[in-house]
Amino acid sequence: MSAITEDLPDFYTGSDLFDALRKIDLPILCYGTGNGADKLFAELAARRIPVADVFVSDDFARGQLYRGYKVRAYSDVAAAYPPASAVVLIAFGSARPEVVDALTGIAERYPLFVPDFPVCEKGLFDTPFVRAHEKELLAARELFYDEGSRKLFNRIVRAKRTGDFSLLLAATRRETPLDLMEKNGFSPRKMGDFGAYDGDSAREVLSRFPLSELLAVEPDPRNFRKLLAMSGQFPALSIEFCNAAVSDDVGEAPFDASGNRNAGLFTGKTTAKTRTVTVDMLYRGRDADYLKFDVEGAERAALIGARELIKRARPAITLALYHRLEDLFSLPLLLSKYAPRYRFFLTRKRSFPLWDIDLAAIPEEKCK
Repeated sequence: MSAITEDLPDFYTGSDLFDALRKIDLPILCYGTGNGADKLFAELAARRIPVADVFVSDDFARGQLYRGYKVRAYSDVAAAYPPASAVVLIAFGSARPEVVDALTGIAERYPLFVPDFPVCEKGLFDTPFVRAHEKELLAARELFYDEGSRKLFNRIVRAKRTGDFSLLLAATRRETPLDLMEKNGFSPRKMGDFGAYDGDSAREVLSRFPLSELLAVEPDPRNFRKLLAMSGQFPALSIEFCNAAVSDDVGEAPFDASGNRNAGLFTGKTTAKTRTVTVDMLYRGRDADYLKFDVEGAERAALIGARELIKRARPAITLALYHRLEDLFSLPLLLSKYAPRYRFFLTRKRSFPLWDIDLAAIPEEKCK
């Protein structure tokens, strides 16, 4: 029996979250309001699963209403529902350690689940979806260089299906993409930062590696103004800024100009238009040795628009794998066509829901 076949149960262990909720005879409490709660309520309503109460942390409870519910403080909910007498569903996201720790405390009191909805589209990463894409999932998993990445891949698939909070916490890796580059002996000098936001990723790279050149591309006008603050802060660094979205074509596209980290082409909210460029156009006549893509659902188009640079310069790459349902498998498979003989690693920092999933790819000839 092959190793792949032996690992298959890891994909399917446990019940899909919403199937399990239909069988749980306990009141359901929704923690959070806003976009995440809107998606959650829509799915619950479609399955005729009722919600008993909606709550937020004590600091944010002001007697407001959400969908006809008076939003309660967590302390009030804890007083009203004894331990293990209700199920809590998380309807927001965060990577802040104190927030994740607070959820751990709630999980000690109630069964706690974290529904996984894609950032940029509808649909569920459930058993039918996994079965329909099983071959692609297995093929993508086998691209990863180390056993730690493959085990993390399995845990992510299961956590997406089940919403299990403890499994979500286990589906993390301490090593970041930059740690893995350093561990494999690669030190970038020329970086392309796509989805640069306010320069936070570039600053992290600069704190660890002696960059000499940086091209920072950010489509949102408000974020771009924040990004420009990097100018002059690093005298030894040659910086070029570009206010555009990277895609597979040059032109113009509808855009969500939300002014935050999630601004992008495919968020489902169109508030403006933005100029689109390709990475290959930006790098015509020059090269880069490190590319970072976190472009809010436009990763596939961005990779297609960077294929000539990737083939020519063979840069190390960090690529977000969590904005669309199929990103976990479709993006590694696409990148492997442009980047043969690379070491692929999978990383995910501690956060909820299953965001912050990144592929770190390093060309073998640049590893030590």
